[in-house]
Amino acid sequence: MKKCFDAIIIGAGPIGLYTAWLLENIGLKILIIEEHEEIGKPVQCSGLIPKDVEKILSKKFFDGIIENEINESYLSTPSGFRARILKKNPIAYVVDREKFDKKIAENVESEILFKTRAEQINIERYAEVKTKSGIFRSEILIGCDGSNSVVARHFCVRPKEMLKGLIAIEDKKNYSDFVESWFDKRLTDGFFWKIPRGEKIEYGMLGENANFKKIENFFKIKNYEKIAGIIPIGPPKTYFHRAIIIGDAAAHVKPWSGGGIYFGLIAAREAYNVLKKCFDEENFSEFALKKYEDGWKKIIGKKIYLGILSRKIFKKIGNFELEIIVRSLSKFEWLRIFE
Repeated sequence: MKKCFDAIIIGAGPIGLYTAWLLENIGLKILIIEEHEEIGKPVQCSGLIPKDVEKILSKKFFDGIIENEINESYLSTPSGFRARILKKNPIAYVVDREKFDKKIAENVESEILFKTRAEQINIERYAEVKTKSGIFRSEILIGCDGSNSVVARHFCVRPKEMLKGLIAIEDKKNYSDFVESWFDKRLTDGFFWKIPRGEKIEYGMLGENANFKKIENFFKIKNYEKIAGIIPIGPPKTYFHRAIIIGDAAAHVKPWSGGGIYFGLIAAREAYNVLKKCFDEENFSEFALKKYEDGWKKIIGKKIYLGILSRKIFKKIGNFELEIIVRSLSKFEWLRIFE
């Protein structure tokens, strides 16, 4: 016998949980399918999130999870030139990602199936998901299942580029209020970063050729905790008949930094706005769900496009050109594009 829900969400990360929380508020019956056995584990990305997230999530979601506050950000070139990118108070929070996910989960009442994978997806008159626990049916399927999304694969869509994001956590106190980034085309097609996490320090590397040995050599560290993830760059199509994808599954990621929480939450909110109408009108057609993509593109599409363009330029230039560009842009504060 098939169990029926209003919506099935695949992925119990922060974007999937937030989407469920929104849809619960209009009385929908939600099922969340999660392949791991616990919320927030394994951690696969940094805990640096822009303060703008407070425009979406109320302060209750941040109680007890903020490890540090960031007021400034610096970018360094191979020559040692150091540009100040931003200055606000604060511009970002460093949060415990495991606790952040669990804090959102505390507010979600929907059923969550842990250690469960979507083995097969079938979408016709309804959306159906086959798992080891049974077959589940819903009006709409929502893929919030990360860069290796089962839902995205079902519809044969993928981001334009996939980068490796590696993090090394050193057990060393650092309560400074700024983050640093380093660019060097001889070492990576991405960048290195350092984030003070209060009781610990986070070192990272983003790029196609990222590896922990390069992090060790660049930052001169030996003993650290390893975290690794895949960063999707460049959103594919994000709406289909009776299905949408959100967050990393849809590459709702800042192409210049790899950060995805803020953009993912914005997209989830747009999905909620569209799905409210879909349920009211009982219309889950591809045409109706296109309004979801139109919505998130209106808010973050330009920033993503400019980020992709910046990445294309960055991949083609060498350190000499990089030096000139960074020095020139810093004079006019154009580096604010990377906010």
